[in-house]
Amino acid sequence: MPVEHVNLMFKPNNFFTKNPSMDVPGTNDPMSKPAFNGANGANGSNGACCSH
Repeated sequence: MPVEHVNLMFKPNNFFTKNPSMDVPGTNDPMSKPAFNGANGANGSNGACCSH
């Protein structure tokens, strides 16, 4: 049975200038904590995760 293939591509036009969700302000979650809170991005002292 013969078939015809159709390719369709949607490309956004001016998505970041006309997207209504870009006007929604962000939220501040008071329960959030940084995953890596050290000055250099480390979590804890050197070897703290492996010492027994």
